[in-house]
Amino acid sequence: MTLLNKIREWINIRLYPSKRGVLYFLRRASFVIALVTLCALVINYGYKLSAQEKTLVFKIVQFSLIFYLTKYIIKIIYDFHPIQFIKETKIEALLMLLILINLISLYFFDFNVLKETGNLLNIDNVDAFFNAGIQIYFLVVFLIEFGKASSILDTIKINPSLLFIYSFLILFTIGTALLLMPEMNVTGKSPEFLDALFTSISASCVTGLTVVDTGSFWSFKGQLVILILIQLGGLNIISFATLLVLFTRNNIGLRQQSIMQNNLLADSLSSSSGLLKRIFTYTFTIELIGSVVLFSTFYYQESKSFIRGYFDALFHSISAFNNAGFSTHENGLMAEGVSTAYWYHIIIGILIIIGSLGFSNIYDILSIKKRRLDENKPWLSLKIDTRISLYASAILILSGMVVFFLVERNGILADDSLFVGLVKSFFQSVTARTAGFNTVDIGLLAAPTLILLIFLMFIGASPGSTGGGIKTNTFVLIFIGTYTIIKGRANIEIFKRTIPYDLVMKAYSIMLFAITTISIGIFLLSVFEPEFSLLQLSFEQVSAFATVGLSTGITAELSVPGKIIIMVTMFVGRIGPLTLAYSLLRESKSKSYKYPETRIMVG
Repeated sequence: MTLLNKIREWINIRLYPSKRGVLYFLRRASFVIALVTLCALVINYGYKLSAQEKTLVFKIVQFSLIFYLTKYIIKIIYDFHPIQFIKETKIEALLMLLILINLISLYFFDFNVLKETGNLLNIDNVDAFFNAGIQIYFLVVFLIEFGKASSILDTIKINPSLLFIYSFLILFTIGTALLLMPEMNVTGKSPEFLDALFTSISASCVTGLTVVDTGSFWSFKGQLVILILIQLGGLNIISFATLLVLFTRNNIGLRQQSIMQNNLLADSLSSSSGLLKRIFTYTFTIELIGSVVLFSTFYYQESKSFIRGYFDALFHSISAFNNAGFSTHENGLMAEGVSTAYWYHIIIGILIIIGSLGFSNIYDILSIKKRRLDENKPWLSLKIDTRISLYASAILILSGMVVFFLVERNGILADDSLFVGLVKSFFQSVTARTAGFNTVDIGLLAAPTLILLIFLMFIGASPGSTGGGIKTNTFVLIFIGTYTIIKGRANIEIFKRTIPYDLVMKAYSIMLFAITTISIGIFLLSVFEPEFSLLQLSFEQVSAFATVGLSTGITAELSVPGKIIIMVTMFVGRIGPLTLAYSLLRESKSKSYKYPETRIMVG
């Protein structure tokens, strides 16, 4: 053993001068090769390739496997504690061992170990499973390398709001490129560019407005792309990149912490990384539980295939939690068999409500008992933010449900029983607050009901969630601020706390920007879409701005200018009007002087 240690030490000493340069080269080459391989695999999935082209893709994958195997061996050689390194990377080591065995058996003995092992164990398509695992491996490698590359954010001096905007521009650009591939839809031909762009923006902005039916037009591959766009758009691609950095480095720079604090509405720089980890933990856990419940209660019996059934369950769980409103069913939740599955509607509604509360509020609700015990302070209660969100959400959902039921009882609900009518009313009240699913034909609703839904859509979800609108807390501050001014009180108070006037002014600013954006959109739509009523156009515009996705059925019939207006509105609504304003305006320098006060006539 001593001799081996001496040999290893002699090798490490001889190799040490080149270690830094070699590992640096491998890191850079790893990202490029992973990107090229991933692009090759995407092209293989997105297009019908000839035998020669498929052979080229196969060779690229083989070369990549050999490269990563070589890279792993080199890292073992350069490491001062190779055994410890293998233990720490045991999953990668196992995968590398399988790749090595399979390559040796194929090239030197013309013997496919995986195929023969599958035949021995009566496992069909073991090659397909292995290839899928290899492709997932390359995806993970690329994401890790992308996460490492995102550390460059620490050195780039860019407005966090502008970076947030860029991330969405990049996301729906990539999404559009993917959806344009022929294999992403059932026709086998490239779709119209505007249709792919509209769908990509709608999915990235978790809106749900569509110009083609998601369930009947897009293939399984296309629906998978839409699902990924929903997840990345809901949680933000910057958050994903930062999470990957945390996995690879266990820490992030001050610049990235500042960016994440701005995006996540964290209390401090140091809390942003912890909140990010909790967000992903809660998100994936809730989505997984939701998919299992949906599958076991509905899709297990309805679907012929287990894989297809669970994919549909997972798709709707992610779409509901992220308040996206996309559905793999033809005609959405109004599809035959789905429209009468009322317990299914209730489960979707619960996922929508949880997702609309906001991540920090979910954490506060789940952790309050633990904090009471840990800090030995039984009087600790929910934060003011959480209480406002809960009360406002409950009041809006219940009042919306009651009004919807009363207005439509002799209308669209006339033929339904009391239970069915209440479930439909509950679901539409919930989904109008940024989810976008519908179990009734929105185009057949009475005018007062449409106005009610516009009001609910305009307010939207709670701060820090994936939902849109001006947000519940903003509406509450505006309401209380207005009430305080009317009563002539000096301070704005809620739950025995005084609210600073700068927060109230910010709330009024958000509402003003929202009303201005919506008004401009309605004006432009009325110019380009004169065949539709003002109420229909107003509903469409508010739905797009609030990233809801409900429609009276006119989305696909809009002209090219009309679709562009809706796309821009969805984008502005997702990033937020104030975020857009902050990114466009330069930060003003503080002034040490103050002009004399004056009085002007108001009202």
